[in-house]
Amino acid sequence: MQSYNDAIKTKLSEQTTYLYQLANEHINETKSSQNGWTLQPGTNPDWVKTWVKTDENKRVHRVINDSKYHVTTYELIGNEDDKKNKLVGTNGRTIVKLLNDKSYDFVKTEDFIDRANLLYQAATEMISKDITLDRNHKIKFLTWLKAQQTKLKTDLSNCTIDPGIIQEIPPDEVEDIKQKKGFFSIFKKNKTGKEDSREKHFDEPFNKAELLLKQAVVNIAESMKVQLTQYKNKERSEIVHAVAETEKEIITKRGRPFVLKVGHIGKDKKNSMVSLQVPLGTETIPSSQRKGNFSTKLSNHVRDGSGYIDGEGKVQLAMIVDGHCSYPPIGEKDEMKRRYIAFLAVQEKISLLAADIIKTNPESSHQPITIPLSAMMMLTPAVGKKTERIVRGSESEHGQLSDTSYALEMLRNKKQPFSISIKREDGSMQDIKVNIDVSYMNIPVNVGKLKHRLIKDQLQTTINARGFYQFSKSMDEARQKLAAQFTQNNLPIPLTLLKTNSWENNQEIQNAEMVLISAENNSKEKLITCYANLEDLLKRHNINPDGKLDNEYHKIKSEIIKIQSELNKKYVDFQTLMSKHYDPKKLAKSKKQILSIIKKLSSSEELITLRELPNSQLDNQSRNQLREQCINQLRFLKCQELFYSKDENSYTRKRNAYQFHVNYLLANEGTGRSIEGFCKSAEDRTGWLRISMLAHVAFVKEHGHDPDLNDSEDKKIYDRFFATKAHELSASLENTKYNSESRGLQVSKDFTSDLIGMSMGKKMAGLAKGITKELDKLKPVNLFHDQSVKNKITSSIFEEENKKSIIETPAPLSRNGYIEKTPGFIVEINKVKKTIPIDWQVDQNPSRNESGEPYLNVKQTAAGVKGEFKIFQHKLSVKENQEATFKVMLDTFYAVHGANKIPLIRAKDEEAKRIFETLCQEMNRKANICLVSTEASFHREKISQTPKSLSLHRTH
Repeated sequence: MQSYNDAIKTKLSEQTTYLYQLANEHINETKSSQNGWTLQPGTNPDWVKTWVKTDENKRVHRVINDSKYHVTTYELIGNEDDKKNKLVGTNGRTIVKLLNDKSYDFVKTEDFIDRANLLYQAATEMISKDITLDRNHKIKFLTWLKAQQTKLKTDLSNCTIDPGIIQEIPPDEVEDIKQKKGFFSIFKKNKTGKEDSREKHFDEPFNKAELLLKQAVVNIAESMKVQLTQYKNKERSEIVHAVAETEKEIITKRGRPFVLKVGHIGKDKKNSMVSLQVPLGTETIPSSQRKGNFSTKLSNHVRDGSGYIDGEGKVQLAMIVDGHCSYPPIGEKDEMKRRYIAFLAVQEKISLLAADIIKTNPESSHQPITIPLSAMMMLTPAVGKKTERIVRGSESEHGQLSDTSYALEMLRNKKQPFSISIKREDGSMQDIKVNIDVSYMNIPVNVGKLKHRLIKDQLQTTINARGFYQFSKSMDEARQKLAAQFTQNNLPIPLTLLKTNSWENNQEIQNAEMVLISAENNSKEKLITCYANLEDLLKRHNINPDGKLDNEYHKIKSEIIKIQSELNKKYVDFQTLMSKHYDPKKLAKSKKQILSIIKKLSSSEELITLRELPNSQLDNQSRNQLREQCINQLRFLKCQELFYSKDENSYTRKRNAYQFHVNYLLANEGTGRSIEGFCKSAEDRTGWLRISMLAHVAFVKEHGHDPDLNDSEDKKIYDRFFATKAHELSASLENTKYNSESRGLQVSKDFTSDLIGMSMGKKMAGLAKGITKELDKLKPVNLFHDQSVKNKITSSIFEEENKKSIIETPAPLSRNGYIEKTPGFIVEINKVKKTIPIDWQVDQNPSRNESGEPYLNVKQTAAGVKGEFKIFQHKLSVKENQEATFKVMLDTFYAVHGANKIPLIRAKDEEAKRIFETLCQEMNRKANICLVSTEASFHREKISQTPKSLSLHRTH
């Protein structure tokens, strides 16, 4: 019977297959300009071509062909059905990237520009929302801001990163140096002693771009200090902080797309691998927003998947792993409130898993569902709680580990089964019964042997002692099932599957386990009562945090600590004994036996001729299932080796970072359990974990077995052909962009790979917060309030961006003194006019009201803003200017009336409506868009006797 997790994986594979095939279908259509595709004009560079169409189901499709980076991107802006069916992300979009052998998708010059755009979007919102500035002054301020942004964009465009240089991998001969000198970077110096050309090439444009961005922050902050009343008495750092907070709010509002990337990994170019990431829940909160004040409690919550394209062109996911920030809201200082919100986050996780199960198997809602969840944490607790609180403050990872442990234990020790609410596909809520089987471990991945000794924390030790014991019991059950499968298929059971491990029949260990089981049974009911009392108390405190429950809280907590400590000691004692009797030679022998079986099961010819595995009429499906389960047992043995070893094979060694995590998670998933991995932000350490799992899956696909990273040949192949490619193909790189607008992982090459140039990604990722730090020495220049700058401010807010389509021409007058036909759309702001070339249709003879005052009948078409101001447009004479024109309309509206205003746009046709919908999505703005009949729609607009322009203005 298929496990719940496998059913979820199958369902996601089907959804992903549909999206992959949809992308290919539309990409092929654009090559022949079929079925209504139009080449979209805009401000994209010459090497980017964008094709757009809207289908009969109100979906918007875009195909972006980037000839510089050799990446073809398909974008779906979904309809309501797509959102309901989870075919798009929380921002209503899906992004499919197709990569080939020439593709590049790592740090780019465009990343600098995207980071700048977020900064200026935040500044624009802050200025637009300010109620102290008069309208004309605000327009001038925004004009200055837009000019600054345009200049910065030009400057950043010159910070060129050459993808050909960044992708270059050092020649094979340097591998000899690497093997002799240990696990050091082979890029720092090669045989000739030269510095790595890639890092040197990257550092020059990066340093320049970083300085330009920091200077922009200073200029914005100092101008706001003078112009905006609320900041007049603030320090620069306080204003910069306000800008950074606004950036976080913008990212939160954006949501997150469903991301799918397809490309080659490994030596075999026939293997197309898949990496995907789908946001979970109804909204996606970035990792920077962790105060617990959103209805969604889990931040940066996504499901990551790795797999391949099979011979039929279908996506087959080999693994799915969920991830999110650590459970507690680190911005909350109240411990009781923080732990209650962490508990709500755990419940949210279980609720989403239960909802997934119900979707794949609706009948399961009629009985209690058992949800097995294995979590791998990568937090780094320091020497002790107090010490780390002093050093790290709210970002204390010891505190996060403690809060997470409390939240998971509160859930695990609930009286089972218990009720939990899930959200159905129709949006309604349903209560179902669940049983929870949660196990978890925490192993840091950013410290080596020495620091592991320094951070050897009692909390982490007890968590891992218990977690590994539960993991071992789960894998022992899987081993027994695998042995039974061999029997069912008339195959002799391999010796290594007849015993649990090298400690079999050790009486001392058996006695210790009996003591442990007895302690578990004796403490079970006590812990259920204590944690139920704790949950109730925390809930009451969250409603009314007046401090009256503090004493009761500490009393319950002390009781839990007492019971839990006695039980935890039994787990630690048991694992200490296991470590004492650990025999690496016996374990190596077991690994060798299972690896031999895996290789035999991989070949039907070998299977027939081998004595121990005679011809037993095994079909391919049965053989593959046996092989996969044997691989799973091998992963468990690898985890045992890493967990109990004290030498170079220990997980505390830098070269073994992430190995335990990958094997632990894949082994757990192989037994049908749901898995999740996370660190503090679920961005960097978690990102490399996902990349490692993708590389692992790709290696298995090509070689038929897991990589042995202690084997020099496997390690060489894995690093060069799998880890490097998986890095660029991984959807986790896109996660860093959407989570903080800074593409790259802040992880060290010492714990990841020295073939990728991790320092470049680390520096790029650092721009998320880095441009707002160390600004004291920078002096502001070209400020808005400088008189010389004021005199240069031009009239159009968007002049630079649209300079190709904007001309400065007054509207011509008819023989009667009325506008007969203007050559463009004229915007009048602060008595300065700008015209965009558009044809307008105006009645030849003006109407007059009862007082004899003249009115002009204008056919209302592309847009009208109800209650704010009105825009009139008809028959665009220059088709390629259409989108740019609409963008000016929207930008002008938001600049004048504020980002919080929602316009009503009445579009003349489906094409105009589609363009407006796309622009609103791109600008992250809301608008009510509908169609209107141009023939029946007229608007009477009063104008002067001799008009010189058609103005945008408020109507009352």
